[in-house]
Amino acid sequence: ITERLFSYLSPESQGALCRAAVFTVPVNLEGFSAVSGVPQQRMSGLAGEWRNRAFVYHDPEKSIWTVFGILRVWLFSKLSVEDQEVAHKAAGDLIYRLLKQRNEASLGLNWIDCLLEARNHYVMGRDINKARGATNTLSTFYLYTGNYKNVININDDINKFGEYPNSCVRIGQAYLNQGNQSEAIKHFEKAKSLIQNPISHEGAAIIHGLAQIERIKGNHEIARKMFQSVIEISRQINDPRIEGHAIGELAIIDHDEGKLDDALNKLFLATEIESKISNKHRDQNPSILHNIGSIYMRKKEYDKSLYYFLEALKIEQNRSDKYGEGMTFFLLANVALHLKKPDCCLRLSVLSIAILKSIGHYYFREIEPIVSSNI
Repeated sequence: ITERLFSYLSPESQGALCRAAVFTVPVNLEGFSAVSGVPQQRMSGLAGEWRNRAFVYHDPEKSIWTVFGILRVWLFSKLSVEDQEVAHKAAGDLIYRLLKQRNEASLGLNWIDCLLEARNHYVMGRDINKARGATNTLSTFYLYTGNYKNVININDDINKFGEYPNSCVRIGQAYLNQGNQSEAIKHFEKAKSLIQNPISHEGAAIIHGLAQIERIKGNHEIARKMFQSVIEISRQINDPRIEGHAIGELAIIDHDEGKLDDALNKLFLATEIESKISNKHRDQNPSILHNIGSIYMRKKEYDKSLYYFLEALKIEQNRSDKYGEGMTFFLLANVALHLKKPDCCLRLSVLSIAILKSIGHYYFREIEPIVSSNI
């Protein structure tokens, strides 16, 4: 019956329907037009014909259309491999454009699911450069939220099409955040062997990650020199955000050596750099505010420490930064203890450990007052 109903369609309608089957999510007529090449003003008539022959479902309230799942594979298989890849690329571009326009709600998706959908189409369409771009954006979000396994999985997946330095860096950052220094070093070194130009964002990220490991090991002088190299690269590529991150790491070294005033001065310098490039609250680096609060806590200036912790917490929660949120709750618990509020201290401590343990972060076993951040 399905084959007979399909035969009633014109060749143009058949081809357009097969291409429309590339979508696994509901789309509007613009989406069907984008993958089929049929002008949008004519798309309504074709889509109506498909609906009448039970190939698609139309939701008139949302003005979206869905090719019935049971028919998708059958319809899409009628296309050649080349045409399937073209349809996937067009679908990826359409979804990514909606995402940039902040119109992902028209697909009934949140921005993460929307980006995952676009990435999947780019992979299936063998548009690997765009798939890598989507993978990098997803990696940033997953690192914030503590989904380290997802970071490793999606970057391992994209590396099957050819190892790429930035993907190796992201895997290294995920292992570093899990406390697996040997795997982190292996992937940072792999990235170093792949980059063509060390004076680049990838080059800075590699040195930054390796320097963090040296700092954690207590090799402060080696780490200082490496972070200074990151600052030099950031200035050559004109990316002050990278410089701010590196200065923040130098402040952590000062903090660990008991040089609190030096650390505080560096953190305020990093804040000044951030303020010049961050116009919106969510774009600021909460780890800098967190660390300023930590130093004021050590100085027993609790009112100031509370202010900076709460400012950091707002940003961390807005960004779903589970690592930062967990660490900040732990420091708030310390403040509560110093202020002789044991019940509040206990609740905040339990909340902190629950958050950090839920993301598999090694700091939940050995929590430190100063936090690091990835480039």
